[in-house]
Amino acid sequence: MDESAAVSSFGAEIRESLRDFDRWYYESRVLMNQKSELESYLDEARFLRAETFNILDWWKTNSPKLPISAKIARDILAVPVTSVASEPAFSVGGRVIDESSACLLPDVVEALVVADDWIGSFPKNSK
Repeated sequence: MDESAAVSSFGAEIRESLRDFDRWYYESRVLMNQKSELESYLDEARFLRAETFNILDWWKTNSPKLPISAKIARDILAVPVTSVASEPAFSVGGRVIDESSACLLPDVVEALVVADDWIGSFPKNSK
């Protein structure tokens, strides 16, 4: 094989290997021009506080349009009003919240509880 044929062959290999990159780049540019699910959710009409509004019905209606957000809402809306049993909360037998937990902000505690619930919902690998 002469030098010009080798260079031509090498150029063809590079063009072939970059074809997948070009396809990925084109598809990512197309996707960038689309609204994300979060943007679609935030663009939804707002309801006045005085109106009667059923959040569960709203998510039931809009879950096909916002599937990921609907799963997150389902997890959050399924959290009971309180996660502390009443007997241990008022028991003098021991502290319910230790000193390290007492310094956490309510938002952090809520995030930890939800994350623990999500992690617990994944199937366990049995070995």
